[in-house]
Amino acid sequence: MSFRPSLLYLPTLMISVWMGLLTSCQNPVSPGYDPGAFKLEEGFSLKLVAGPDLVRTPVAMDQDVQGRLWVLEMPGYMADLASSTEEAAVGKIKILTDENGDGIFDRSASFLDSLVLARALLLVYDGLLYAEPPNLWFVPILEGDQAGPKELVDSVYATGGNVEHQANSLTYNLDNWIYNAKSTFRYQRKNGVWKKERTAFRGQWGLSRDDVGRLYSNNNSRTLVADMVSPAFFKPYPGLQLSHLYNQEIDTSFRVYPLHPTAVNRGYIPGVLDSAGLLQRVTSACGPLVYRGHQFPETYQNRAFVCTPEANALQAYQLSEQGPRLQAMHASPGREFLASTEEIFRPVNAYNNARGTLYINDIHQGIIQHFTYMTSYLRNQLQASGLDSAAQGGRIWEISYQAEQAPSMPRLVGRPMQDWVELLRHPNGWIRDKAQAYLVHQGDAAAVPELVALIEGHQANPLGALHAMWTLEGMGALTAAHLLPLCESAHDHLVGQALGLMTRMPKPLPFFMQEYVKRPTPTKDFYLLLANPEAFFPLPWKKWLSLTERYLQEGSGLHREAALQGALGAPSVPGPEGQPSLIQPLLVQVADIRQQPLLARTQSRDTPTHGSLLYREHCGSCHGPTGEGIALLGPPLYESEYVSQSTARLLGIVLHGLEGPITVKGKLYDDGVVMPGLAANQALSDQEIANMLNFVRNAFGTAPQNIRPEMVKKARQSSPPDGALYRAETLPE
Repeated sequence: MSFRPSLLYLPTLMISVWMGLLTSCQNPVSPGYDPGAFKLEEGFSLKLVAGPDLVRTPVAMDQDVQGRLWVLEMPGYMADLASSTEEAAVGKIKILTDENGDGIFDRSASFLDSLVLARALLLVYDGLLYAEPPNLWFVPILEGDQAGPKELVDSVYATGGNVEHQANSLTYNLDNWIYNAKSTFRYQRKNGVWKKERTAFRGQWGLSRDDVGRLYSNNNSRTLVADMVSPAFFKPYPGLQLSHLYNQEIDTSFRVYPLHPTAVNRGYIPGVLDSAGLLQRVTSACGPLVYRGHQFPETYQNRAFVCTPEANALQAYQLSEQGPRLQAMHASPGREFLASTEEIFRPVNAYNNARGTLYINDIHQGIIQHFTYMTSYLRNQLQASGLDSAAQGGRIWEISYQAEQAPSMPRLVGRPMQDWVELLRHPNGWIRDKAQAYLVHQGDAAAVPELVALIEGHQANPLGALHAMWTLEGMGALTAAHLLPLCESAHDHLVGQALGLMTRMPKPLPFFMQEYVKRPTPTKDFYLLLANPEAFFPLPWKKWLSLTERYLQEGSGLHREAALQGALGAPSVPGPEGQPSLIQPLLVQVADIRQQPLLARTQSRDTPTHGSLLYREHCGSCHGPTGEGIALLGPPLYESEYVSQSTARLLGIVLHGLEGPITVKGKLYDDGVVMPGLAANQALSDQEIANMLNFVRNAFGTAPQNIRPEMVKKARQSSPPDGALYRAETLPE
């Protein structure tokens, strides 16, 4: 019951219509591959650094400080139309080594094998964290690259949901927490103990971060979604929703520019393809990356890249910042940064690396749409093109800028502690991240004076100071005195995050706040919004919130701030030209408190299949575990008229899908969402669909009704008037 087509999605077959707009790669591909099949942005080159002889279906990877790649293979995913190997223990984690230092990997060794649809990995804490549904595991890496005894971190990391809708993309962020896509949790290990905390829900497949720790995600039809500020400070109070600070669409064009026509899952829907058969709007966005290396030109710093495997392409987006607000614009309208006419070029993830270049995981297979959501239209296209029988391969590509020699792998092993602190200044964000993680994990107090010195020199290198601040925080050595110099910084994110950390101190320094508000900016105001007011104003948060709502309203709070300060008992700190500015920028941004709906009613077990389990697997990943809906994925089901009223409408939506705008409980949802139908999914019986819908009706509806298998069978045989998808106005009554 997802209002979203699937992620790893839609194979493509496209013709060249703008070959002259891109330049052909110079020496782009190793022997055995056609250079003419790849078109790359001028000035860049593409090199195959690992091929099918070393890797198979590389879905995720990480690089260690020796320069080796730890690659996760997922050959069990859609090896054929029936996905006959989906439950087979054929997945592996391999270590790839470049033995002669030429940038091309020569040897592959297995670290772990016999994995079932494992989907994410991360080198951290002298070990390997990896996800194999439903579990999240940690394995120490012993001498000789041997796997130590594995430790269960979370038994429900990727539970429920279709394989395309399970948590993934373990990402170590600036705040020393590990975040995930398709998840509302983050993880951290301290003193050998794992912590799990709630955070905002993000994305579907793939997660990235920028230099200041903002997270970027997407879903199959949304190219880029971003946080406006660091997630380290989200949700400081129970029930306070700050939805305007995360999961914000920053690209609204959703365009894709393939080189040749494509067979897409719903290519028959008007507007999906143009008259030449070219895909118009992205349908499989995944693996976002914010480039933070040092080999590309300066203009590419913090440029975003998005994988689009259905278009055989890698997109590039120019990011711009207006205060804390981000916007993404297609870097080269009308063409892609990298595009191919090779039908099984399937980029699914992109990575920064030690050399400052960019790596791409190419799973190199014909079918990327899971059978659960596959239409007969797509199935016929796959069979006609032979993509259904294309053998699985695997490739890892490197993109570098031709005018600059790609740096060799830096020597990071065996460095003294002071060198690791110095690496926090490095122009390559990948190296800065590794240095911070190493220092935090080592926890060596001898590094503290040098980290403090880096903070005090923040004007010369604000990003180094930002890393030093969070390194001290991760070591448990950060004090209010360490933060005080940062109130003078001209770097808004640095001073804003310092403010947030100051509020966590046992004895915060009011002077910091006073200096902070002398130079207010929109970005710093966002961090002030997230700060803990009780650190400065000793009031319970509900009282604080009620006062803000009483005295301030959106866009009209300036003249009321003095009264609010008096009600809060807050010090009156003058802002520029004597105008009060301590509270107002914070409070005009306060979002409504929303209570997540609980299950309306209890549901007894169905026979033979439990409907709630089926709901979690097929619907909950987009509509939420309690039917509350998920922004940009699916509207709420809780007390929705589409759940509670006509059975024929509900069956029509679930079996044959729904597109276009829809109004639920008086709110219009018009963001291009498409819900695929389940009628063609032979893996779900009529009884199972009936059980699932009876759970939905009983749990979320206001008028429970019994849906019987014969009703499902009859509805399967019907179809929308135009043979495509239902729209709100064409649904049966």
